[in-house]
Amino acid sequence: MTTTSHLRTSGDEITPAWMQEVLAAGSEASPPPIARVVANMPESGFSGFGDLARCRLYLPNGSPATPEAVIVKSQDSRAVSTWFARQLSLYEREYMFYRHLAERIPIRAPALHFGCLDIKTYRFVLVLEDLGRWGRPAAGADGFALLGAAEAWLVIRKVARMHGQFWNAEDDPRLRHCITVFTPNYGRMMRTLFWYCLVSAREYFPDTMTADVVRWAETLGSGLTDHLANTTAGPRTFVHGDLRASNLFFSTGTTPDLALIDWQGCGIGNGLMDLAYFMVFCVDTPVRRSIEQEVLEEYHATIVSMGAQDFTFEDCRNSYRRSMFTVFMLCLLGCSIGLTDPELRTAVGALLNRSVTAIHDLDAMEFLPGRNERQFGDGLHAGLTRSGYTAYLALQRLRGRIAG
Repeated sequence: MTTTSHLRTSGDEITPAWMQEVLAAGSEASPPPIARVVANMPESGFSGFGDLARCRLYLPNGSPATPEAVIVKSQDSRAVSTWFARQLSLYEREYMFYRHLAERIPIRAPALHFGCLDIKTYRFVLVLEDLGRWGRPAAGADGFALLGAAEAWLVIRKVARMHGQFWNAEDDPRLRHCITVFTPNYGRMMRTLFWYCLVSAREYFPDTMTADVVRWAETLGSGLTDHLANTTAGPRTFVHGDLRASNLFFSTGTTPDLALIDWQGCGIGNGLMDLAYFMVFCVDTPVRRSIEQEVLEEYHATIVSMGAQDFTFEDCRNSYRRSMFTVFMLCLLGCSIGLTDPELRTAVGALLNRSVTAIHDLDAMEFLPGRNERQFGDGLHAGLTRSGYTAYLALQRLRGRIAG
């Protein structure tokens, strides 16, 4: 039986007794006698908002147990990260996915051995299948990698099938536990971070953040609530929400296959947003340009073949173009994590540049939002955050960190 007594406190060791208990409470009716657990951070991959450990399990005679290894994911040991996770319902999203949906989608996800979530304390734990023997991660420990055209097509086709399965089907009983991707909390938090990160982007990446880019970025920030509302208005489906290389595994078997991990961002959202995000985060600009039109055509054909109605190719392409501004916003958020490390700064700068280039390539300026927010409360918050941006920008100019 799963109980909150199985939840871990940050910093707790993963003991053989605890592992034995959770496997017995979860998917293993008669788990093997576990005498030793060796826990390490995964050699590659990205934990998102949570603490992550790869645990190798051993029997009393020293031989590997079955399963030989599992992934243990629990609440983040950093208080600020747990706060963000609560505001965005990240732990609920992932827990509900593994409990209710993982086995019902046409993409492989790690099998769930055990899961528990306590909403009051906002602690959770997932004991998941280790995919290390099934396939290879697409990215190293830094979480960044670019895919070639063949691997990109595999992801696109798998994701299109998942989107098509739930297209405009929010009342599908299988989705009853899913949360909308862009909640009101999400919009307010993103707007606050957007202005801070825009100043940082202007400081670190002046070659990308030209005067023209800054102008339309400020317009986007002023109407961010409207933009997010327009992006997610529909048609809607079940989305992964974070299709970056660190969350992809490719099969090492004879048949090409894909598995996805880190479902904290999943929920009901815009399928073209998933696609646009992937095309910037995982595909270099020359490859994107060479396959983009064909990708959109095949994606649209797949969605229509699975029963979507009143969804023209023009609808598909316009939704993709509009979504690129949301991708730019998410790339911009990379400037909030501190860019003193040269490799990280290079990676974030490349992401930002690819998103800006995609917006120009797609001639997406017609989808910039207006400056009028929908509600007074949002309008007040928009004004305050914009004023904060102006003040912080002036300060950075006085410090000589931003020209002009």
